[in-house]
Amino acid sequence: MILICFLPEEYLPCRKGKIFSVAVWNFCVFELYLAHIIILSNVFMKKLILCALLVLSVLTLNAQQYFNKIWDRCDVKDAFYEVSSEKNENKEYKVFRITNGERVGLGGTYRTEDFKNGVLCYFNSAGDTLNLDTYANGLPNGIEKNWHRTGEKFCVRNKKDGKFDGDAEYFFPNGQMSAKILYSEGEIKDESYWNEDGRPMTNIKEANRRAEYPGKDKFSEFVARSLIYPTHLRNLGIQGRVVLSFSVQKDGSLADIKVIKSAHPDLDKEAIRVIAKSKKWLPEKAFNQTVNVRFVFPVTFLLPDPRAGYSNNRTGSSNNNGSAQSRISNTRTY
Repeated sequence: MILICFLPEEYLPCRKGKIFSVAVWNFCVFELYLAHIIILSNVFMKKLILCALLVLSVLTLNAQQYFNKIWDRCDVKDAFYEVSSEKNENKEYKVFRITNGERVGLGGTYRTEDFKNGVLCYFNSAGDTLNLDTYANGLPNGIEKNWHRTGEKFCVRNKKDGKFDGDAEYFFPNGQMSAKILYSEGEIKDESYWNEDGRPMTNIKEANRRAEYPGKDKFSEFVARSLIYPTHLRNLGIQGRVVLSFSVQKDGSLADIKVIKSAHPDLDKEAIRVIAKSKKWLPEKAFNQTVNVRFVFPVTFLLPDPRAGYSNNRTGSSNNNGSAQSRISNTRTY
């Protein structure tokens, strides 16, 4: 192999005005060529790695599909369902309900290629069926069945174009019926309730009740009053919005506190600390049964505006020269 290498004049090896010997010159050319090859190899490898990472990121982004509540494809920020792009070994698509791009609740499966028509099933961590919903034209149509997390039947009801229609029956874990409701196009036409021992319930207003933080103080006010703005983040001017979710259990305690959207690890930690301090709530009741229910709760950490006389403390409560905003939304799981 003949190597031809062109070098600029400044690379010509000279010593006191004399050219090196041919042997030394050839050796220098070889060293420069070798160095050039090594440099090119490094540049090529870096580009190859960058390309591989780019392809991997694209594949990861395309690994999921996103749909709204009526199974129209949409961006992740507007999505209600996240679906795997390929079927699993059982020829099923994996489905998750999502909020703000984050998964909430347990996973389910869907079998048909047309997501607007088919049967969606959700399971607990042990693989037991919790919910079965039949879809047509993107909306629930037909029989819906739900089970208690312990495996017993919870309810059987019918839906038409996404609305309850016809008889709906609800059951305690012991098998006793707790409620029977007649719906027409989503509206209640008649309702009856029973206690767990089979006795009819006389005051039906007590059969359904939202979970509630006790006392006069609202939960958001309790959180804003209890938050302590981390000093080092305050000094750095770091603010942010932490979105949490938690479950109000049947005994009123709070459990399964999770960060859905992070602002900063230390802001997340402070928000979780305060939520965990909450006293017990009045638990949720649905169809004359005490049930667990999940809430989504955003907390915004704010620092005072530097303009004189201006306050951004919208909750009226602050700690450690910072403030918190919050509001709560209920996401029923039954």
